[in-house]
Amino acid sequence: MPVVIKFYPASSAIGYMFGSGARNLKSIGNRLNAARDGKGVTIKFNNPTEKAPGQFCIISNDPEKADAAYEDLRFLEDECINGRVEVAPDGTESKTGDWWGTAISKESSEETVTYTHKLIKSIAGLVIGKNSSNLIQARADHFGVDINVVNGEDGSCSITYEAKADNEADAFRALQQLRRIERETFAQSQTKCLDSRKRVERARISDGLETVDEKKMVTLEN
Repeated sequence: MPVVIKFYPASSAIGYMFGSGARNLKSIGNRLNAARDGKGVTIKFNNPTEKAPGQFCIISNDPEKADAAYEDLRFLEDECINGRVEVAPDGTESKTGDWWGTAISKESSEETVTYTHKLIKSIAGLVIGKNSSNLIQARADHFGVDINVVNGEDGSCSITYEAKADNEADAFRALQQLRRIERETFAQSQTKCLDSRKRVERARISDGLETVDEKKMVTLEN
């Protein structure tokens, strides 16, 4: 039986995970299929629908290759969202190119300030919370900040935080409150996948009402 691993990547990282001309996927496939031993790995992508975000599907008769492909894809996802680790000549490590910093913008005037926080669309619902519970809590905790969800025509989802200019600090704290939930939700999503090796078979539960029709009985020969 082939091993099948499915997972939902962060929507904001999908383009990066593919790479220009799907070069990243091709690179993973070429490396893992180089042996041509009949146990290659196939990586498919199921496009998003109205009910589900995009999903990667990894198929291989070699469990180790399936795991390697999964780890490589998750590495690319993490690199896109959390940034690449760069080491300076003095050995100091730093992260650059992270998505988090580019997803926040600010507009200000003499009277008001507005922060816009672009969400990772695939986990936006979890960040906002069931029945908007997290959004409602942020509004209660930061009463002087006007917090709203904005759905863009391009399918994006953002949260805006508007406050009077002298209350900018509270607007930023409101942003941090929901951004913290988003970071935690993303981290949790990176540990979740559907693995065919861990599939639990449902046991048949009898209702105790079955009857046996002798006319339909079949004798099994040894």
